[in-house]
Amino acid sequence: VPQPANDSEHQRPTPVNPVSTDTVQTPFDRPVRDSSDAVPFGGQFGRGEVLQHMSEPPVAEDAAAEIAAGQREQDPDDATAATVTHHRPSRLAIVYAWLTGVWLVAAALLVIRLAVANLLMWRICRAARPASAILASQCRAIATALNIAAPPVLVGSRISSPCLIGWWRPAILLPAGLRAISGDALAHELAHLLRRDCLWNLISRLSVAVLPIQPLVWVLARRMEHVADEVCDDYVLAHSRDRAAYARELVDIAERFEPDWCAATA
Repeated sequence: VPQPANDSEHQRPTPVNPVSTDTVQTPFDRPVRDSSDAVPFGGQFGRGEVLQHMSEPPVAEDAAAEIAAGQREQDPDDATAATVTHHRPSRLAIVYAWLTGVWLVAAALLVIRLAVANLLMWRICRAARPASAILASQCRAIATALNIAAPPVLVGSRISSPCLIGWWRPAILLPAGLRAISGDALAHELAHLLRRDCLWNLISRLSVAVLPIQPLVWVLARRMEHVADEVCDDYVLAHSRDRAAYARELVDIAERFEPDWCAATA
């Protein structure tokens, strides 16, 4: 059927229902096979342009990526600074670290001090000579009365007062300048051996070394030493025949000799 003439040459002709199977199929009537062919007639893009347009990233994402890249170029240390700030320790952690360091240093110094004192006392014992047979027999008699094994009695030149030393192999050390010593002084040292004060003193010293920043530990260790001496004095006074003589002997030892650092520390 002929169509009337139209001023526009690109106007789509009016479709006509085919009357027979011999009707020619126009390019506009072919089926759409993929998304690239689904372009309306008179569109702005061809098939190649549509594919290129679909492969391009959105404009907003490109702008955000360019802004982030520009910031990194202007200040490249921002990421590193942020990481350092995130992992920087707090003030409380720094204080704890300093306290831990002080505690370790103080504990190490106290342990070294205790080890040096015991080493010096061991050398003094090695250099000491045995006491007279009268003192040795007197010590054995008192030890038998206390039901304990009698330790050796030694005389050392670097000892300022009678003392009991050693918790594994105890021995009684007497100062070389002491002219005479009574049985009460020996009984005092044997009372320390009966109470195992050397072992308890070692434990108290180690406790002070482990907890040097705790003042109550220092007070407790000092109090244990004083109480041990008082208990041994009470024991001697309870079994002594002449308390005044024992008191005068203690005063004489305290006036003639100065305290020894090794014996006091060990």
